[in-house]
Amino acid sequence: MHGERYTDAISCFVEYNKNRHLDYKPWRYMASTFLKCFNEEPKASDELVLHVAHASVQRALRILSSSRWPTADFAQKRCQAEYDDIQALQQTIVNLGGAAQDYFAYMSTHGDVAPASLQSFNWEDIIWINEECKRIAGNKDVQEEEPKSVREL
Repeated sequence: MHGERYTDAISCFVEYNKNRHLDYKPWRYMASTFLKCFNEEPKASDELVLHVAHASVQRALRILSSSRWPTADFAQKRCQAEYDDIQALQQTIVNLGGAAQDYFAYMSTHGDVAPASLQSFNWEDIIWINEECKRIAGNKDVQEEEPKSVREL
């Protein structure tokens, strides 16, 4: 999907997310990217990559389930299909051992040091993912955010 340039892919998704907070697809693709990176050489020491993937897929599901979709049948079917696909991705990540709470716990105690398993990514991106997930979970509902039109980007 990303030509095995995981660092560049994640950086692009993070940059896009900074401008388009209400788009679930980049979070979904970030989860897929982290999962693909883990699957290349799965090791127990790289589980933190899976934990970040789980945090990303949870964020995608939260945005998708909080979004207002048109009531037309085709839109509802598309939304449900997207939701089912993302839930399947989440289940895959969980089955491999992904646990977002472990990522958040790591970041709260060691957030200033990049572990070996995440050194192939830009540490600022990993920190931003953590901060964005905490910001949404803690204080602000997705619906309160101001969406930007494409022209504003």
